Amino acid sequence: MLNIHLILYWVLMAVSSVVSTWGTFVTLPYEHLGQWDAIKMALPYAWADWVFLTLAINIGKEHDIATPLQMKFGITMLKFFLIMAFTKYYLHDKVSRSDMIGFVIVVLAYFLNIFNGVSIMLGRPVVSEEKAKDKKDDTATKEQTKQTEQTQEKDNKLN
Repeated sequence: MLNIHLILYWVLMAVSSVVSTWGTFVTLPYEHLGQWDAIKMALPYAWADWVFLTLAINIGKEHDIATPLQMKFGITMLKFFLIMAFTKYYLHDKVSRSDMIGFVIVVLAYFLNIFNGVSIMLGRPVVSEEKAKDKKDDTATKEQTKQTEQTQEKDNKLN
C-alpha cells in the first residue's frame, strides 16, 4: 500500500540533501573567492536545507517512520551518494573504489539497523518500540507509586 507520509518523508530528505550538497559544491569552481563571499553564496542553501530537513524530521517523528538513528543513517546515505555523484559529474573527478565500498558499508549498516539483522543472527530478542515504551511507562508508574507511598509514610509519622 502506498504510504504518502513515507514518500513525503523521503522526498523532503532527498531535497534537503541535494540542496545541502549543492551548497557545499557551489563555491568550489571559484579559486580566488574570499571567505565572506563563500559564506554569502552557501548560506541560502544551508537555510533551505534546514527547512526541508526540519519538515522531514517532523513527518518522520509524527508518523513513526524512522527512529532518530535511522534518520541519521538516511541522511548519511543520501549525502554520501550525492557527494560521489557531484564529484563524478560536477567536478569531473574519479570516484574511487574505496568510496563505493564505504557507501555499501553505510547502506548495509542502515538495513541492519532497520531489520535488526545482527540481533536476529545472534538469536537475541528484538524489543519493539511499543514494548520499550510500555516498559518505560511501567517503570515510571512504579516510581510514582513508590514516591506516593514515601510521602504517605512521612505524613503518618508527622501525625
